[in-house]
Amino acid sequence: MHAFLITGGTKEDRKNKAMMMCLEWNIDTCDIMTLRVLEEKLSIGITDVKEAMRFLHMSPRRSPFTTLIIEDAHVLSPEAGQALLKTLEEPPANSRIILESPQESLLLPTIISRCQAVFVKKAADSFKIVDENLRSIIKNVCGKRTGEIIKFVDETFEGRQDAALFLETLLFASQENLFVSSSIPEIEKNVKIIRACLQAKKELASNVHFRLVLDKFFLFYTGQQS
Repeated sequence: MHAFLITGGTKEDRKNKAMMMCLEWNIDTCDIMTLRVLEEKLSIGITDVKEAMRFLHMSPRRSPFTTLIIEDAHVLSPEAGQALLKTLEEPPANSRIILESPQESLLLPTIISRCQAVFVKKAADSFKIVDENLRSIIKNVCGKRTGEIIKFVDETFEGRQDAALFLETLLFASQENLFVSSSIPEIEKNVKIIRACLQAKKELASNVHFRLVLDKFFLFYTGQQS
């Protein structure tokens, strides 16, 4: 599937999910184009979509795919929607298209049928852990040596479920930080942490022992803080 439609949650939740999908696909920022409605306009027009289609037909420079993200896809003009539909029917090789909209019903059925549905929940519904708990864990591990990190993991985490919950919470916090980062170093740091969280989650899913996964992750994390 070349096209994905993200619905549900808040706009920030959907934008976070789009960014996460790009990170999971190892897409470099130079191979991502974001199409959004301009403040002085009411819709995304045909000219904007044609320009985006030219971008999609370019070969990716540093990534597996050239990726187009269309925010508020429900405000595509009728002409722009038809132009997008033609591309969805015959997508360029090595391309991905991500549409973002509050509800599926706001888009043309022909567009919906050519996209894989991705539903996101509101962050408040998905992450119940108290923020102070996350800060406490990070504070206790930062600056520790290898032996101290291993001891901390043994004493703090009782099983795979604890490890998965911690990684999911840190992943969410890093996503939020990514969108408020004000400098390139901060952005790069958060991207590295997000990718490390995703890798650790994959290792947990592959039945690697949770203590080994967390030991490796915290050694990486403390290195990022130095």
